Amino acid sequence: MTKLGRRWSRRKFLAVSGAAAAQTAATLQALGQTRATAPASAQSPATSGPIPARSLPPEVISGGIQPLLEGHTARPLRYKPGTGEQAGEFIIRHGAEFFNRPIYGPPDSAGFRVDAGDKPEFSLYLPGHGGNLKLGFIVGEQSKWGAEANEVISRYRPGRMIYEIRDALLAKGMIRAELLTAGEGSGVLLKVEGSDLPANARLAWAFGGVSGRKGRRGGDIGCEVEPVSQFFQVRAEECSGNTFETGGANGRTWARVQGPSALILLTLPGSVRRITADGAVMHAHVRPFAPPVSNVFPLHPSARTWKNCETGSTSQPM
Repeated sequence: MTKLGRRWSRRKFLAVSGAAAAQTAATLQALGQTRATAPASAQSPATSGPIPARSLPPEVISGGIQPLLEGHTARPLRYKPGTGEQAGEFIIRHGAEFFNRPIYGPPDSAGFRVDAGDKPEFSLYLPGHGGNLKLGFIVGEQSKWGAEANEVISRYRPGRMIYEIRDALLAKGMIRAELLTAGEGSGVLLKVEGSDLPANARLAWAFGGVSGRKGRRGGDIGCEVEPVSQFFQVRAEECSGNTFETGGANGRTWARVQGPSALILLTLPGSVRRITADGAVMHAHVRPFAPPVSNVFPLHPSARTWKNCETGSTSQPM
């Protein structure tokens, strides 16, 4: 048994322990996570009354502390296990979360990951925020981001995310997207397929926000001052200092995005219409479609395309 130092006495130890317990009880009561009231003898002026949110650690503000107290153990079953051909997958329909499903790169990727989620929007982490990739679709004069579609079914299979996107604009059609990290280095592969789509349907994607922002603990869920679904949304200031170069050759289209700490290379097959615009429009409606770097191309009823994102340091030529 380890003895306490000379500066500690049994009385002092009990006093500090009691104060810590009272502080914890008051914090949980302020958060509505306990129904019990501490005895008056255990309360002190320092811990009575509600605790301002600004004095709480980020884990408490973002809901990271959820003790299993009586009456507070029930949780909705959001993700259901797949069966049959989908055995081993976790599935959710109409999920509301962004960036809560990290998919990590291989050992030689130096900590690279892509944060996917219930919605078809993806955040690159290099480490540091390496920008977001959004998917959208345009049918005639109407359009939507994939995250706003009438129905999104998300399936997590170990190492990848699969999305089925349906909407009234797509009639009886569906867009299927599959995301996984590259087998070597820091990169992401995204396959998009269409089935039974209107003849004038087009797929749109947008990328921007290469800033290197790391946050308090690298964007770990529950450890930032705001939920991760908000923390990794692209902010207009993150596009400041980004430079863009686009082109195409040999039946492929490419875009280079240079940020403060990384160079991102995006490639995809086919010839597309490319637009560059201010980062503030990353949260605007798809039409007029003008995000920081965007591509729009026809998505025929049986179209299929692979999109590739690769990263490199600022000193590495690509």
